[in-house]
Amino acid sequence: MAKHWLLDARTGWCTGTAEDVAVGARLTLAAVPSGPLGFAAADGSLGGLRLPTGIALSRKGVCYLLDPAGAIVRRFDGKRFVPVLSARPPEDSSAFGSVANLAIAGDLLYLADRRDGRVLAFGVPDLRLRHVWAGYHDLADVTSDGEAAYFLDRHESRVWRHRPGRDHPELVVRDVVRSGRMSAVAVDTAGLVHLYDPAYERLRGYSRFGRPSTEYSDPGEVRDRFRTVPIRVLQGVFVLPDGQAFDRSGHPREKPRASRGPAPYVRAGQWTSTVLDSRVYHCVWDRIELDVADLPAGTALALDTATFDEPPTEESDVDWTTAGRQAGTEHAPGVAASRTLDWPVRSPQGRYLALRLRLSGPGRATPAVTGVRARYPRESALEFLPSIFAADAEGKDFLERFLGVFQAEWDHLAARVAELPAYADPDAVPAGAPLEFLAGWLGIPLDERWDVEAQRRWLRASLAVLRRRGTPKAVRELLAALAANLSGVEPRPDGLPRLVEGFRTRNRQSVGGPRWGEVDARAPLWSPDVVGRLRTPSYARVGKAKLVSTSDPSHDVFTSSANSFRVYLPSSWVRTAEDERVVRRLLAAERPATTRYQLCLVEPRLRVATQSTVGLDTVVGGVPVARLACPHEETVPPSRPPRHRLGMDTVLAARPRPRAVTVIRPSE
Repeated sequence: MAKHWLLDARTGWCTGTAEDVAVGARLTLAAVPSGPLGFAAADGSLGGLRLPTGIALSRKGVCYLLDPAGAIVRRFDGKRFVPVLSARPPEDSSAFGSVANLAIAGDLLYLADRRDGRVLAFGVPDLRLRHVWAGYHDLADVTSDGEAAYFLDRHESRVWRHRPGRDHPELVVRDVVRSGRMSAVAVDTAGLVHLYDPAYERLRGYSRFGRPSTEYSDPGEVRDRFRTVPIRVLQGVFVLPDGQAFDRSGHPREKPRASRGPAPYVRAGQWTSTVLDSRVYHCVWDRIELDVADLPAGTALALDTATFDEPPTEESDVDWTTAGRQAGTEHAPGVAASRTLDWPVRSPQGRYLALRLRLSGPGRATPAVTGVRARYPRESALEFLPSIFAADAEGKDFLERFLGVFQAEWDHLAARVAELPAYADPDAVPAGAPLEFLAGWLGIPLDERWDVEAQRRWLRASLAVLRRRGTPKAVRELLAALAANLSGVEPRPDGLPRLVEGFRTRNRQSVGGPRWGEVDARAPLWSPDVVGRLRTPSYARVGKAKLVSTSDPSHDVFTSSANSFRVYLPSSWVRTAEDERVVRRLLAAERPATTRYQLCLVEPRLRVATQSTVGLDTVVGGVPVARLACPHEETVPPSRPPRHRLGMDTVLAARPRPRAVTVIRPSE
């Protein structure tokens, strides 16, 4: 039975040596340390892992720029950078001298004042001084992950974290061994802190508990753990998201060309794997498959293999055999450049296998390999032919490689057949076109605004109710899945949403019947107001009576609730009119054709005799804050009850009367 070794970022690359190759999510050429993608990049972005030094972006995309001298902060007003903060006399509490860097987290702008050893936090956009933290020995840097700000003090390599809304920062990293060595701080998407050591050109990662973990020599090894930086500085010029280019002082400049300036990558690199053990004596290794994410024009990949029955003791003892070489070519714009290279192993049989991958490029582009599969043992159609075809060693080798072309295609088809059951499973089907095809095949519409997990949740819920479509339980389960996608709240099995069928509310009492003296106090009374049929002279009041021409008046108590149901949903789950339209489309598609429904959006309130059924339309919430004469909201769901209306959910209360103070002498 054929097997394979899988080498990638998830299972491990099994790296033996890596010379000028970055081993991360992909195998790429290493960045030039002082180039635009190296840790020592001139813009201070650590190779694009964070915003350049002296640049900060607010939540609304407003750019703040620190002057190279560190004494002026400018803000972009749409056309130019305007000074908004500048150095002040030392006696001023908001004074700052030489600012090392600035960052924005939440609604606060942080300045790291190296001269006075202080961090100042200003409100955005009013720029009022909110916080001042002093006592830092050697303040070197400040950065942000959008949710919190991080300050670096080179003394004892300490890092503090401050979250907007809190009074004081907290210490998250302290590395006494590397005191005075770290110069910059970066934070990945998981909230882990990384410090840069310029002396060794290494990036040191730290755990959630502030303990040193892994060192990295190239930004490519950790680039997939950081957010994409929207602004980079190339040749002293940076480009804003709207396309305007400026220099570090805020003066307009022409947009730089990527083909100019220093080259970002080295020109050649080599990666060697550890020894792969097949556990098969005299194993005949079949072929090597390379998953190539990108192979630009001017770059090239070459693969060498070596096999042996005993692991070598010296690297010079390895006899490498070339398996294949591929050069990059131009491809049409918009066409994916990813491909799979399939090369046979031409090394002799042996239990162990070693791989050597050689990457090359012009310096401005790099090949990218996302996975390597080493397949073994070789399964050839030659074994089904008479033995005379394998008598000659050279003829056998040629015939095996010739038949291997067809065998590879056959293996690909067999793998596709083995994967077919996954395409019918909502949890296993690949995202994108396969997931959309499965939903369309089953007649289940998917909302393009939902993410992949929300689409899978909706597909699972729809499949579960297809066999009992139209039943109250099926409609409720679909409503629960839809509510989870709209609000992010997972409904409980015993809670809302609720469906109440009309016949359950039909138990009404009519006064004046044969047994009118025996009235059930638990059942509501029947009243003509329920239907409002015009009947002279018993029910003919203007403003209440309606022209109802169908059915018999004596059957109104039955027809008013027949073939109908109510749907109760918290109003906080249906926030906008578009959300209500989505809910109504679901109810219109899933309800039985002969029924009608009423959508009830429940507000967090309790009203006696109107909204007082526990577990159905009564929600105990916080005390509402009334805003009389509030502006009209155009996106409010039409079915939501009005808010802040006198006589409905708002009562004007009198001022509490003052009470007399009574002093009671304690008994002795």
